[in-house]
Amino acid sequence: MTPGAILCTGGSRGIGAAIVSTTAATGRRVGVVARRRSPPDDEAWARPARQPLVDRVEADLVDAQASQSAIHAWLGSIPEPLDGLVLSAVSYGYGPRHPVLGTPLAEWDEVMAVNLRGQFVVVSAVLADLVARPRAMILSISSTAALEPAPGRAHYAASKAGALAFFRALAEELKDTNVSVVQVMPRNQVATPGLAARRPPGFTFEGYDPPTVFDPFVRTALSDLGERFHGSLVTVDSDGHWEVARA
Repeated sequence: MTPGAILCTGGSRGIGAAIVSTTAATGRRVGVVARRRSPPDDEAWARPARQPLVDRVEADLVDAQASQSAIHAWLGSIPEPLDGLVLSAVSYGYGPRHPVLGTPLAEWDEVMAVNLRGQFVVVSAVLADLVARPRAMILSISSTAALEPAPGRAHYAASKAGALAFFRALAEELKDTNVSVVQVMPRNQVATPGLAARRPPGFTFEGYDPPTVFDPFVRTALSDLGERFHGSLVTVDSDGHWEVARA
């Protein structure tokens, strides 16, 4: 089977950017869904290598119609069929951690729109294409906040728990198809621009994992488009080793 393209949300910075670079290095075309066309020059975060097979798909997941239109336009502009979807876009909310009583409704809605509703928006846009392929994968970046108490970030935890349930249901729906649904989360916190915005100036992120911590697993998952991991929740350690559990 000729390798197809991979669509990645949140791929301009942090974890998503690292996954995009890893995927592009395998020779696959990658579409990067992001609100901005490129990161600011002064951002010292991992970002996709500038190469012909990495395309920008400029869209804000909060705007469902515009996002789906941008995705469909990209799919119509490339020669490769779509083999996979990586969902890495995330909103942590506004500023440092704060209690529920300090969370405005607008902030709650924005986090849900990106982290939960946005997942549905993108999956809905490409699922028919993926089902039509001989082999395809949906890979969602999850968080331990979906499973553990998360005081000060209830909106983020609720959105991640919702996404975990969504992909569990989707995996069951697709168990008799050629589409694998896989969720992966880091055991440790990962240094990303989103976390940096919630930390004081000069914070060193000592003890945090780099965005590239997912690279060994991503390479393995791409090798068979997640076939051996369907319906699984994979946890990744700081040394890149992973453990598979049923989601």
